[in-house]
Amino acid sequence: MGSPTKANHAEASASFPVALNLVSRKCVLIGSAPETAMRARQFVDAGAALQVISESPDSALLAAAAEGAFLLHVRAHSLSDLAGTWLVVLTDQSSNLAATLAAQCESQSVFFCAVDQPDYSSFGHVAVARAGTLWAAVGTSGRAPALASRLRQELQRVFDESGLARIVEQFVALREQTAPPLRRTTMLSRAKHVSLTGQITDTVAPSDTSAISGK
Repeated sequence: MGSPTKANHAEASASFPVALNLVSRKCVLIGSAPETAMRARQFVDAGAALQVISESPDSALLAAAAEGAFLLHVRAHSLSDLAGTWLVVLTDQSSNLAATLAAQCESQSVFFCAVDQPDYSSFGHVAVARAGTLWAAVGTSGRAPALASRLRQELQRVFDESGLARIVEQFVALREQTAPPLRRTTMLSRAKHVSLTGQITDTVAPSDTSAISGK
């Protein structure tokens, strides 16, 4: 599968975006970082058969596990946890653990992501804005996640303020009502009336290091 390493990440930085179907697939989430509970809920929302392995689960993770949507193991991970696993995510910021898991996952052809450690990951998370059944993803190959998160927030604001979910519903209904031979031309003609206006701005000048550092 080819988990990137620090030696070859430059060659592997051009990502291939996909949307994975995790329904009923075994996924393993490892770590005790504050965001572990949030990641667990994302897996649950995607329909994954999730197991979480955490040596020191916080109250948020314990509360999420109490809902019964995933299994929580309070212990360190072991190689046997990868048996039958399709995808693994590590939330702890440990380069040693990330390197170990990357090698283990690579040997068993398992997708692996060490959060905020793209050099050890075979995939990276994207920030997603949603409007009904439509979603738009923003990613930076794991190199600038804060920017991706901010752009997702802005896209979500635009989606909500423009009532995009309603527009999506109209498109879905029109497609279902249109005969298959006419569907492509009809939908493309309708889509020409949708536009996104505006621009992205950055109020910090490139040379203003004090604003960036917070001094």
